[in-house]
Amino acid sequence: SNAILQYIAAKYQSTLWPSDLTEQAKVLRVLFWQSNYFNSGVGPLAHRKVVMPFWGFGTQEVDVEQMTKFSKAVSTLEDFLKDNKFVATEVVSIADISLAAFFIFADKADMPLEHYPNIQAWLRNISKQPWFSKTQRYLEAITSEAITSN
Repeated sequence: SNAILQYIAAKYQSTLWPSDLTEQAKVLRVLFWQSNYFNSGVGPLAHRKVVMPFWGFGTQEVDVEQMTKFSKAVSTLEDFLKDNKFVATEVVSIADISLAAFFIFADKADMPLEHYPNIQAWLRNISKQPWFSKTQRYLEAITSEAITSN
């Protein structure tokens, strides 16, 4: 939950939550956009192609309407990243953590990201973060068997 991320980062005065109000507003802008648009555009790809097989339901098809939502969401994210190394500011924030969670399974979900160089660069930067690489290794280990057996 974005509320939990913000609470913990603020409570412990983490650099993931900026102290400057203008920078906080930039992070919140991305988080609100994510909740209203991004989640429904990107989330279903990983859910249908990775989560459902993990639960034993097999891979679910992604229809044209869903791919249109996906393209719109990642195009907007691509624009967010045109002037920044990270999604909201020049340093990693809770907005990056929240959005990165959707890309943990980008390869397994066959997310078409090849036409989004800013997202690819961002994912390379994010993948260097210890929290991301550790989570990715863990999730890949627990889902690999379930996905390949379906």
